[in-house]
Amino acid sequence: MSGGRRATWMSGAAVCSLILAACSGSASFSLGAANFVEPAIDLIEGELSDSIGLGMMVGACEEPASTEVDDTFECTGTLDDGRVVEFIATVSEGEMVNVLTSNIMNTDVGEQWFFAALVEQNPDLVLTQSDVECGDGFIIIADSGVQCTVSPLDAEPATATLTFTDLVNGEFSWVFE
Repeated sequence: MSGGRRATWMSGAAVCSLILAACSGSASFSLGAANFVEPAIDLIEGELSDSIGLGMMVGACEEPASTEVDDTFECTGTLDDGRVVEFIATVSEGEMVNVLTSNIMNTDVGEQWFFAALVEQNPDLVLTQSDVECGDGFIIIADSGVQCTVSPLDAEPATATLTFTDLVNGEFSWVFE
């Protein structure tokens, strides 16, 4: 694996997993009133902070343009170290708000995507899925990328930085250091 190699990979199936980030990356709250911001912040600072497991977040949300069913508004959860988890809140029937992460991913999903892309683009590479390690739990997809270690049987371990170039379509590029 030579340094500086770049590749892009896309999967339609990857889109749903990335945006939803796994079941624990979403929550719903019944409002009983038309204020959607405070319950969304409560979800971010409570249930979602606990289930995502990156640390306690301080939530903030923009005011929704309207409170019609299916309208969305953006929220964030800021961690103690300054990293930001992004959320999309959606107004649902029955005065409910659903909050989904939009920039975190379960590392197992990232490892599966990266492994599939490596094997597809390097068919002679002796590699199993367990040879790709991107950490444990959830990772924040940021401009700085995600660090993964690749340990093929026929070469020295290498560190790759995965950078997601299109979250909607599940596209990412990687560079081996």
